[in-house]
Amino acid sequence: MEGDRAKNEEPHLVHLNARALTELDALGWKRRGLVLSTTGSTPISGFSKMKRKLDAAMLPILQDMADKRAAVLGEESHPVGVDRWTLHDIRRSGTTALQALGFPVEVTEKVINHKSGEVSGIRAVYNLWTYEPEKRAALDAWGTYLDKLIAGADAPNVVQLAAARA
Repeated sequence: MEGDRAKNEEPHLVHLNARALTELDALGWKRRGLVLSTTGSTPISGFSKMKRKLDAAMLPILQDMADKRAAVLGEESHPVGVDRWTLHDIRRSGTTALQALGFPVEVTEKVINHKSGEVSGIRAVYNLWTYEPEKRAALDAWGTYLDKLIAGADAPNVVQLAAARA
């Protein structure tokens, strides 16, 4: 992202991990120009409308999950709703998860292009590191974490053999 589009006016490079690339490939994304766009020529917009559609799409999935859980427990099924949430909650969940995965605040703040996690005073003057390798590692770890959740293998004792051999 160019600095003139960011709230803090700083350019922001976002590493796309394997999970993100898989999802974008499924959407048939363009590898040049705007990745997410509703028109093809302008950045994505209409977030409120998209959020309403997302909530509507989530509801039958959540209802199905609740119905299956009730059946397993021998309970009566009840209608479910989608709790109020905002798109900003996704950023909070992601940064919280990165902290839980062991990444320091400086890295998680850089991942979301915040300046608040930076040091101040003389350290801020001398520390010009962009944390790009650390951001890449954090986003790769986030993708791996999501893959494990999707596969149902989120137990802490699950180890991918290829990674263990490396």
